[in-house]
Amino acid sequence: MDDSRETFHENLISGMLGEQRRNRIWGYVFKFCFLLYLFFTSISFMFLTGVSDTEAQDEAHIAIVDLLGGIDRKGSINSTTTVKALKSAFEAENSVAVVLNADSPGGSPVQSDIINREIQRLKKEYPEKPLIAVIGDVCASGCYYIVSAADEILVNPTSLVGSIGVKMSGFGYTGAMNRVGVERRTISAGDHKTMMDPFSPEDEFATTHLKEHVLSKTHEEFIRVVSEGRGDKIDNNPNLFNGLVWAGYESIELGLADGIGSLHDVAREYATEDGHHNYTIQRRSLKDWFFGSAVELVNSIITESDYAKLRMEL
Repeated sequence: MDDSRETFHENLISGMLGEQRRNRIWGYVFKFCFLLYLFFTSISFMFLTGVSDTEAQDEAHIAIVDLLGGIDRKGSINSTTTVKALKSAFEAENSVAVVLNADSPGGSPVQSDIINREIQRLKKEYPEKPLIAVIGDVCASGCYYIVSAADEILVNPTSLVGSIGVKMSGFGYTGAMNRVGVERRTISAGDHKTMMDPFSPEDEFATTHLKEHVLSKTHEEFIRVVSEGRGDKIDNNPNLFNGLVWAGYESIELGLADGIGSLHDVAREYATEDGHHNYTIQRRSLKDWFFGSAVELVNSIITESDYAKLRMEL
């Protein structure tokens, strides 16, 4: 009886030690695999972000700068990287034309204006190089603010173009708070400091002030920039500047665009089918390679939450 009990204890201890040994081995294997993943991902990141099509740059080519996504100081379209890319595109010895590859719903009026002004400066510095904007699915609001500086705007028949207007978004939760029985307590100096607080009643005086002194003034500037950029091409349609959008052919009729075309058409006209090089500067970090779309999802959630703050958009 004692022998069997002792044998049982020995087997139990042996099994526990064996399990711990297996767990340690698998732990080492996992750590090793993770280090390999980290190493090869880092190498891929450096390779993919550092490689450039030098062969295309040595020949006559169109210089492409992407305007893809939302316009925001920390977003995919921002004045820092976009202006730098445009400068490189215009300065490139063998670039015969600069092309804005535009597909954006708009965003920050400040970032849009900075990019537009730099485009106008570069056009004066390099008058021999035409600037063409090619619109994909949509070029609305701040995106159109930028491309209105182009010498020519090409669209697809199904592109959406326009939305020349300004908005400031927010939410109001006071009704839900009253039903739940939640009280808002905010201390502020200045009668209208909390004017965009979603947990406080709407400040009608501040709303009127924002519309008359902020939104309307920004809208007037938007209209001026588009009118100067498009010149006599633009139509006198009273609905042109009220925030509506139009499809490809009608945008041409209204003077918002000049014709139907694509990046391939522009490349063939100014260089060759393969005569193009993309000068866009990608804002990427190692976390993008590790987590990919998960990071984009988190960033989009954070961006959406910012709408409750004082924020203006084209």
